[in-house]
Amino acid sequence: MIIALEGISGSGKTTLINNLIAKHKDKKIIAVHHPKKESLVGASAIGLIAKGLHLEGGLLALQDIKDSFNTAKKNPENIYLWSRCQLSTLVYNAQNLADRKILISAIEKDSCYPDYLFCLNVPTQVCYQRVVTRHREGDGYHELDLLRKKTLEYEKNKSYFENKIPNFFESDFETTEMLIDFIINDSKIICNEHDPRDYG
Repeated sequence: MIIALEGISGSGKTTLINNLIAKHKDKKIIAVHHPKKESLVGASAIGLIAKGLHLEGGLLALQDIKDSFNTAKKNPENIYLWSRCQLSTLVYNAQNLADRKILISAIEKDSCYPDYLFCLNVPTQVCYQRVVTRHREGDGYHELDLLRKKTLEYEKNKSYFENKIPNFFESDFETTEMLIDFIINDSKIICNEHDPRDYG
């Protein structure tokens, strides 16, 4: 089973994953952060993006996600918690409409969607304050204005995934943790057939 978390920097993706792993020590939960620094493809994607080659890096990032998807499907007994997936690839690497079209075409060709996708709905100002505690203030990548821009990009692009992934949710940190906790605990849930919010 693949559960993906999306959201801007500081929204709590890594914290949430760590909380769930600590809570469910009896489960085989594997955290995957995309692009994966430990994989050749993921590291290459990060390198290209750092050089400003966003489209090329974005396409490699999608390949990295595809590799993670294939690994998960070969190991159905595991629970995979993804930090970032295709939505972030669009948000951070589609520099114009032409790039977005190319990236979406690659996403549709691969069809490597998670079973559940949670978009963390956290105020941008809160995310910024969290980021500042982790990085030196003034880091251009994490300026408040840029985080606000990325928040708008998430809003613009998430509708595509709402239509592709039946188990798509947008909620705050606490609600997201509660829902994923329920999914992990309830082995009766069959991906894409039940909504965890339907249960009492």
